[in-house]
Order: sequence, then C-alpha cells, then structure tokens
Amino acid sequence: IDITEKKKAEEALKESEERYRVMAMTSPDVILVHKMGRIVFINDVGVSSIGYPREEMIGRNVLDFLEEKYKALVMKNIRRRLGGERVEDYEVVVITKSKEQLTMLVRATPIIYEKEPAIYTTLTDITDLKHAERLTREAEEFAHATINALSANICVLDSKGEIIAVNSAWRSFAMENPPEPSNYL
Repeated sequence: IDITEKKKAEEALKESEERYRVMAMTSPDVILVHKMGRIVFINDVGVSSIGYPREEMIGRNVLDFLEEKYKALVMKNIRRRLGGERVEDYEVVVITKSKEQLTMLVRATPIIYEKEPAIYTTLTDITDLKHAERLTREAEEFAHATINALSANICVLDSKGEIIAVNSAWRSFAMENPPEPSNYL
C-alpha cells in the first residue's frame, strides 16, 4: 500500500470527522447518537435543553428522558431503524432535569459510530409551535361556539361572495325552509 495514499485517506477522514463535529456542535437542534438506546454523544444544545450535564447523559438510556407513554414507541422505532426500515418523523415529550416537558420532533437515521451500529438523532423543539396550535384551535372553537349561540342567521363569505360557513340558526332555517323546486321548462 502506498503510504502517500494512506496518509491522504487518513487526512480526508480527519477532515470529515471535524466537519461532522462542527455541524453537530453548532446545530440549533439537539443532536445525539445512541447505540441501542444508550447515549454516546450529545451536542451542547442537547445538554442545555435537557438540563443535565453531559457526563450525566452519556451512557444513559434515551428512554430515561422521555414521558412514559412514548417509551414503547421509541424502542420499537429504534429496532425498526436498526433493522433497515424507514421510520417517519414523529413527536415525543422529553422531560428535562427541571421536570419541564418539551415536545420534540424526532428525525433519526442509522449510522456506524465507533465501528458499531448506532442511531444519529435530531430533536427539534416544537413546544412553542404546539402551544400556538392549541391556542389557535381553542380560539377557533370559541368563535364557532359564540357564533352558533346567536339566534340570528349568520353566514361567512369568501372573497368571491360564496358561503363558506353558516351558524346553527342558519342551518335550522334552511332545514325548515327548503328551496322550492324550479321548473325551467
């Protein structure tokens, strides 16, 4: 084997590892690598988001940081990924050291890490998004309930003047007063 080629390959590998390390450490998301659930790497965002020192997280099972109802799903998905199946992104609730609940979107892929099968996982904190979605849903439900409680016939029109929604009073009136059939002959 040509020593020059071996040196070039080693240099390329070092550069690749450094690029990976920089990307993982500067990501705005939690990046962790685990082997059958045991954490072997976690970036600074993961440490600060979850609240445990890195030393307390390395070696622990990822399930230790999850709300109970997600543990079976996560283990099933780990086995599926390691078995070569593609697993869609999904949500979990992570429990921080301060007992705060963070809703996280999980994206993961199998890799080889330190010459063994592992899973590279990205966790995106969507807690605020889920809260905003809940508030929007509650506001819409309140608006519908308020409009339906009114006895006046109310309809909502789109920009073309077409009816897109009606309240209960309108529906009741329409049921009690069906349109008369037309004779176009």
